[in-house]
Amino acid sequence: MHIKVSIFLLLYLASPVLTGKLFAQNIHPAQVTLPGQLLKFIPKGYALLDTAMGDLDLDKVPDVILVLKAIEEDAAKDATKYKRPLLILLRHPGNSYSLAARNDNVVYCLHCGGIYGDPYSGLEIKKGSFTIHHYGGSNERWTHEITFTYLKTTKTWNLFKIIDESWNVFHSNKVRTIVKTKKDFGIVSFGKYENNY
Repeated sequence: MHIKVSIFLLLYLASPVLTGKLFAQNIHPAQVTLPGQLLKFIPKGYALLDTAMGDLDLDKVPDVILVLKAIEEDAAKDATKYKRPLLILLRHPGNSYSLAARNDNVVYCLHCGGIYGDPYSGLEIKKGSFTIHHYGGSNERWTHEITFTYLKTTKTWNLFKIIDESWNVFHSNKVRTIVKTKKDFGIVSFGKYENNY
């Protein structure tokens, strides 16, 4: 389901438990007002690009993902040098949060989508897992989806699946799909993912 993050945060603040799926696409930061306890996790020089909420560690309490961008990336002629960190924040009693994991390589850069533009197209959260969506190209279009799942035994999120699809806009019925799983890339923790699998 497609829901504006501002509405979702309002529901979050009103409800102690929120489960299911969130898919936030191309949210303008001006539409989002983060609670103060989340703002403190945004480092100097960065701004909010996107956010999503759901149960990430299977404790039936809604956690938060923040996707950040460098403030300078919008004005840069070449934004490929600017990272877009993804932060996993776990919620604790008393409505406090802690940073559980961070990765600066999982979200594509502003100019990594080719002629299409910014390839980042949103987050999808399910119980104990989350997926980052990308879309780009020109005549040759592509999508890139990366999914991580939570392991209770290690209390970490590991790479679960990568799905790449590509097609020519003049032959959109001929979609090429490549699915990679653990048998292809082994055990890769979220924090060590480098976007080269």
